[in-house]
Amino acid sequence: MTAGCGSGNNAGNDGGNQGGEGGVPGGAGVSWKDNGTLQTASFGAATRTRSATLDMLQVVGSNAAGRAAGFVVSTPPPLLPGPYACSDSGVNGRIVTITADEATMFESCMIDIGSIGETTGTRTTGSFSATFTLSGGGTKTITDGLFDLMLIVSTL
Repeated sequence: MTAGCGSGNNAGNDGGNQGGEGGVPGGAGVSWKDNGTLQTASFGAATRTRSATLDMLQVVGSNAAGRAAGFVVSTPPPLLPGPYACSDSGVNGRIVTITADEATMFESCMIDIGSIGETTGTRTTGSFSATFTLSGGGTKTITDGLFDLMLIVSTL
């Protein structure tokens, strides 16, 4: 994944309103439930990469406890707000993938892009969830994933 700066300053959000822009607890950033336990990223980044043949959003969040979650949605231009499932990969040139710390292979995932900015400094918001198979057996679930991050946009 590509790293960048996510801003914790969201003047348009009241800071505690989970129903605000993006719905991330405490305002801008990335949060999710890891097997039911709330994780809030101390580092979050979002990049959008655009070219004549692709339009890609990458989001990642991690915290000091070593928990991380991230995803990539890539489509032929334009990438539009809306739902994207991992099962969409390979359909009409789409790539949809998600990862989380010790998870080895996703069984299913859903990424819903609520909004996506066009230029650096604009925001992207949405939600994500997934079920993973663990290498040692069993499953891991990511639920109630939310993101509200400032974008870094590059054109190839």
